[in-house]
Amino acid sequence: MKNKLGYILLLNIFVFLGCSYKVNINNINREIVSGKNINMKLFLESKTYYTYNPKKDKITGYFFKNKNGYLTMSNFIEYIPYDSGDQLYGPFSNVTWTLNRLTNNKAKTIEEALKQEVLKNNSTLLFKNKREFIIGNKFANDLLFAIEKYNEKIERQDDDRDKIIIPE
Repeated sequence: MKNKLGYILLLNIFVFLGCSYKVNINNINREIVSGKNINMKLFLESKTYYTYNPKKDKITGYFFKNKNGYLTMSNFIEYIPYDSGDQLYGPFSNVTWTLNRLTNNKAKTIEEALKQEVLKNNSTLLFKNKREFIIGNKFANDLLFAIEKYNEKIERQDDDRDKIIIPE
């Protein structure tokens, strides 16, 4: 468990510090700002956006910052897991509890919850050239935490299966 936490922290440091690239402001959807005369570079500086791509079943987190006068962006991707052995949406699953809490018991799957969240955010795209819809940051963080817990559970089960010795 400690090793895994260390890897996650190392990955986050790499994502936030070392893996950023310059952003072409023209690719950002102007609908995300409320006024026409707002400087996009200044607006996006230090902002975080989470998006959902329904075609690729992924959630992406984008982190914008000013680096040497340029707007840069780093990101990470989390794919929606498959239901291994009907555990993802089981009655005692952390994912089920999170979905119930986030959607007031209206969504039974991650995809349904994400579609509802996209509609709450007026189906706004973050980029003009990508079909990634903005979702709420708190919603995304809670959902990603539940997915991570599910993935850890599946990984532990797989590790336990590998340790079983079958006598011959």
